[in-house]
Formats: sequence, structure tokens, C-alpha cells
Amino acid sequence: MKRIITLILLVIASNTFSQSGWELMYGGTGDTYSPYYSGIYFANDLTGYVLGNNFYKKTTDGGTSWIRTDSIGSSNHFFLNSQTGWVFGSNRLNFTSNGGTSWSIVTSPVIGSSLFFLNENTGYSCGLGGFISKTINGGINWIQLTSGVNEKLNSIHFINSNFGVCAGDWGTILTTTNSGNNWIKFTDVNLGFFTKISFIDQQTGYVCGTGNNIFRTTNAGLNWMPIYAGFNDIVVSFFFTSQSTGYMFGSFGSNFRTTNGGLSWNPHTNSSNLGKIYAVSPASANTFWCAADTGTIHKSLDEGQNWDLVLKQFITYNNLTCVHFANSQTGYIGSNSGRILRTTNSGINWQSENLNTTFNIKSILFRNSSTGYICAGDGYTHGAIFRTTNSGLNWNTVYQDTSSLNSIFFINDNTGWAVGRLAAILKTTNSGLNWNTYKHQIYNSILQDVWFTDENTGYIAGLSTLYKSTNGGINWFSLPGSVGSYRVQFTNSGTGYFSSSTSNGMVFKTMNSGTNWIGYFAGTGSGGDMCFVNEQTGWVGGTGIRGTTNGGLNWQLQISLSYPASINSIHFLNSSEGWAVGNTGTIIRTISGGIGITTVSSQVPKSFNLHQNYPNPFNPETKIRFSIPASGEFSSRVISLRIYDILGKEIAVLVNESLLPGIYETDWNASNFSSGIYFYSLITDNFTQTRKMVLIK
Repeated sequence: MKRIITLILLVIASNTFSQSGWELMYGGTGDTYSPYYSGIYFANDLTGYVLGNNFYKKTTDGGTSWIRTDSIGSSNHFFLNSQTGWVFGSNRLNFTSNGGTSWSIVTSPVIGSSLFFLNENTGYSCGLGGFISKTINGGINWIQLTSGVNEKLNSIHFINSNFGVCAGDWGTILTTTNSGNNWIKFTDVNLGFFTKISFIDQQTGYVCGTGNNIFRTTNAGLNWMPIYAGFNDIVVSFFFTSQSTGYMFGSFGSNFRTTNGGLSWNPHTNSSNLGKIYAVSPASANTFWCAADTGTIHKSLDEGQNWDLVLKQFITYNNLTCVHFANSQTGYIGSNSGRILRTTNSGINWQSENLNTTFNIKSILFRNSSTGYICAGDGYTHGAIFRTTNSGLNWNTVYQDTSSLNSIFFINDNTGWAVGRLAAILKTTNSGLNWNTYKHQIYNSILQDVWFTDENTGYIAGLSTLYKSTNGGINWFSLPGSVGSYRVQFTNSGTGYFSSSTSNGMVFKTMNSGTNWIGYFAGTGSGGDMCFVNEQTGWVGGTGIRGTTNGGLNWQLQISLSYPASINSIHFLNSSEGWAVGNTGTIIRTISGGIGITTVSSQVPKSFNLHQNYPNPFNPETKIRFSIPASGEFSSRVISLRIYDILGKEIAVLVNESLLPGIYETDWNASNFSSGIYFYSLITDNFTQTRKMVLIK
């Protein structure tokens, strides 16, 4: 299903992964190592930015919706206003003058702990070893200044073009009155490490950090006097909202306020319920925004006394093991800690529920909107089956045994099976109220997955081989030619698939009920989940997700994930709506079958055209637009968009399907490829066009 979108939604679609077919809902790649937002800035009550690990998000409606842009480094940032800002990371400086709609790579300077700009041209940076540098052309070129110290400098701030302050380790404070050409040093190694600077005006300012003392100047930095605040926390944000009122926030929830211009500081409130705090930004005198642990953004309308959760990047750090949706609104996710996540609004919000077990939940299945089943286990000798008849509000234990269970399947409302370790095979004929136990003849075999095409014919994926039954699961025999299997699924009585647990990235297909199997390379690693919605269309997971639309003959990469995030379970309701879950709380969703083609205009072109990619050069994502004209012979055409390296080797297939006339756009994420020249070709039955693009890392 193609989406007709406006320009605004095209920007919002940047909150997606490779080829833009999947939307990150929670968790995700890259963020896993830094599950928090490292910086936050709000220009006003509506417009603000938060920065994460190699990405940033922006809101223009007070946090109701967020736009995400990847590949923007985030170790340091500075915004002049809602439109103009710089973000540094991954050894490059990015600049925007249009509120983040587009970014340009300015230069690759050695920028350290702090970045400050007076205007669009003049800026300063400081860092290790007393490093201070200055730019007068917006960051394109930098001149290193002489600081006269070797201590690490953590924060730099200028009041005007002449007067500036820089603060750092071992009680170091530097001031300049001539644009940084010379610096006056104040230091006391017993004062801790200074990390934040805040000035009311050119005469009066403050520095603070890891020590209990705040140092204050009333003569433009010529003298500094300590003001004791009893602040036993690491200062993460320090700002004034007026001449008299200022705030300090600590990483573990401390919050001090002054109402007399900083002469005295008193505890204002405790924000420890937010978890670890990384940054706080005022939007106005009363409205504050906070970036805290587990990737959360909070908003306060009363100067930080009370906080409302606005955005949460991570629901949990636990590995998510299985996902199942009863319909497009209601879905369930199992974890490795015995907890169930439940949504009733297509995965936008989730409620966490405990099954009162520490078992690893391995499989969830709903027969209808009310009745569902869970099988779980400890991975060894203890397992259980849980049943709900009220849409997951309550779960009852209907079976416990000495075998850890891995998979559950129902052919109708009454008859179902479950399999697990120690060759455990269970069967019910009364909707799961009672279960009969069978043991496969290969003792201690690990049975991973079960699927039945009717009440008699079924298949079990075992780590050693694939098994089949023709009498309802009472007896089983090994299928010749089948290697170790992980997931098994049949789309009809004759056509089925299994993903391999031993052959890396292989999916095997049968068209004669398992008598013969043909292997296809899917490329997502061994032991991946698998989901087919018909004989032609399916997906496999693992280190990424690949999809096929020709019965497994070819597989196209839809997303790629960075360790430790990986896909453990995939579930599709139809060829368009699907969800996938994985390690470290990763939840992703697609409404396009994972295909990231977007219809950007309803205009019918007069001719084929492959447009130049943009941006170009790029790193690591670029957009490719192409036009398909109307034809008197065909209402749609098979379109192929392929990527080649400099040697002419095909390295990616972005599009390979029948498309109606129109103007389309798709993304290519080249994170896994090296810098160089690449070619992309638009290919149809009677038209081919090729263009060149450059990847620079």
C-alpha cells in the first residue's frame, strides 16, 4: 500500500529505518548503548530539540509530535534560536539555518566539551588540555587560541564580542575581555570541577560543577567569590530565567533555586522520580523541559516542581521475545522477564503486566480478540502455559511441567499444540483447559516451533531436524533432507517454509508438503524468526529484516540493526501491517510491508525520469526520486531500482515491484558501505536510466 503524503509528513517519515519502510516506536539501533537524550534545547514553549546517540529529534507543537533525523552527531550542540544551530559529533560539525529541515557538514574540527556561538559567524569551543578555538565564519575554519592552562575545559560562554568565560577541571576559571586573544586565570585545585556557566549580565555571573560551591563574580570575572549551596550532586543544567531567579539541576534529581540574583540558593524540589537527569532547558519563565534516563522527555509547567512524561524512547531494557496482534489495534509483546506489554492503539502506548513468573515468554497466540495463549519456560526444565479470555486483562495458568516450552499453535478454537525442550509435545482438544503430554522418540531434543495445516498434519522445527505428523501429533517422523530448523510455517497444505538454525541466513521452501526442500539465502543470520502472509510474501528477522515478494526466491533488506539490538519476533496481520520486536526493548512497526517507497505527487508524469539523489554527496542516507508515466498498454509497470558499486556489482535492490504511474521517492541507507562512488539504475521493460552518487564518511 503506497502512501500519498504532504511535505510535512515526508519530513516526519525520517523517523524510520533503512529504506523508510519501518517506524521506530521504542528502543532501537544505536540508542541502545546510550539509552538517553544527551542534550535538550527549547527556543519557546512549542519548538525544541533533543539529542541522542547519533540522532536528534525536534518538536514544533510542544512535544505532541517529534521529527527524527539520523546521522547527526550529538556529543555537543548549540542553538542560537529555533532556526539556527550547530551539532557536533563523529568528528564533524553540522549546521542548520532552517530549524533542522536540512543540515550541512561544515567542517571536521577538533571540538571538545563545549560549543558556543555569539551569532551565525562567531563561535568558540573548548576541551582537553586547555584547548580553546575560535571561528569567525560559522565553523568552516577554526583558529586555536592560547589559554595558558593544561586542565580540561568543560564550558565556555561569551556575553558579547569581547567578554567571555571558560571553566574547567581543578577549579579552573578563565576570563577574557578581548575576544579570547588573552585569558586571565583563576584556579583553586580544591574547588572541584566546574562544568556550567550562567550570566545574568556582563558583570554578574556564576560557575558551578561537582563541588558544593558556586562561584560568583560581580565585576565581569575579575574576582570570584564562593557561595555555598549544599549542592551534593553533579550539576547538569544551570540557568537564569530573570535577573533575580535562577535554577540548578543535578543528575540525580537535586533542584536549587535563587530568587535574589544568586546571593542565596535553596532547595526547590526533588526530581529524583525522573531517574537520572541529563539536561534541563527553560522554554519560558515557568515551563521547563528535562531529558532523563530510559530515553524520556518530561515537561514542567511550574518551574520544575511537577513533571509530566511527554516522550519515552525505551519502555524496557529487557529483551522482547515475541509479538502477536489480535487486530490492528490490540497487540501483545512478551519479554524474557515474565512481563507482558499490551497495546490497544496500534502500539503507540503500551501497558506492562506481570504474569507472576520469571519465565522467558516464548510464544503468544490469540484465536480472537478475547482468547489468547502464552507458553513460557526457564530454558531448561520448567515451563507453563497461560490462558486469557478477557483480552489479556487476566491470565490463568492452565499447564505446568518439567519442560521449558518454546511455541504454541491452535488450528481452531479447540485444538492446539505446544512444544519445547526435552522433546516435549503437548496437545489440547478443549481450548487449552487440559493438555496431554507426549515425548518425541529422540529424548532431550529441543523443539523450537510447531505448525499444523489441519487437525492431522503438522510440523515441528527441531534444532536437529524437521519433523512431521499425519495423525494429529501422536507420532512424528523426521523429514529427509531437512537440516536444523528454527521456525516453520505453511501457507497452505503443500507450501511451507522453515528458517535454518544451522545454515547461516538460509530459508527453505517446500511445495509438496515437506517431501522436498529448496534453500534460499535470506542473509539475516541463523535462528531468525519468520512470517509469511501468503505463498509469495514473507519476512525473516535476525540482525535485520529482509522481505520477499516472490516466494523466497529473492530477499531484500528492509532494515539493518546494530548490536546488541536484533529482531526476535515478527508478526504481520496482512501484507502491509506488521510489527517486530527484539533485544533491549526494540519495537518497530510498518504499514507498508516494510517497503519504503512513498508517493510524493498525484501528478502523472509524461516520461520516465530518474532524478539525481539528494543530498549528494551524502552520509549515510540519501533520497532517490523517480517518475513513471502513464501507458496505453499497462495500468502499472514492474519497476526496479538497484544500487551498484564502482565495479558494477549489485549491492542493493530498493524497489522491485509493479507500480502505478506517479512520482515516487525512496531512501537508501549506506551505513554498511564504505566511502566511494556508487551508481543507481531505474529499470523497466523498455527503459533504463543510471546516475552516479558519492558516499563520504
